[in-house]
Amino acid sequence: MHKKKPRSWSTLIIQGTSLKPDTVSRELGVSPDYSHDSNTTSLQDKQTMPIWQLNSRLKPDATLSEHLWDILERIAPARKLLKEWSQEMEIVLYTSVEFSDADVDGIKLEPRLMLLLGDLGIHLEFLPWLEESA
Repeated sequence: MHKKKPRSWSTLIIQGTSLKPDTVSRELGVSPDYSHDSNTTSLQDKQTMPIWQLNSRLKPDATLSEHLWDILERIAPARKLLKEWSQEMEIVLYTSVEFSDADVDGIKLEPRLMLLLGDLGIHLEFLPWLEESA
């Protein structure tokens, strides 16, 4: 029986009290899909942590590895900066993945990708979801 590959998506988020989104954009040479600085307040009128976010441009049927590479290739010229920033800011690749079951394959990441993420100090967080039956 052939299983379908799981749908997925990914976003890179850099956050920290010292983060300045405009500086991150300029130094990475990439515009974020979303960002806000320390002057942004929540709905409860509380100050929020500055963040800088870059989303995968691929569709959900791309593999998780393809989503991660899409983001990593866009920030590749600034790898040294990311490694430095990971010492003072939190850098996380959040990944939304479909739960595996009898009909859906599990998620696999190649060693080269895992090694690169670790070397850059980037955390990987999985956010699994299950499609509700119709």
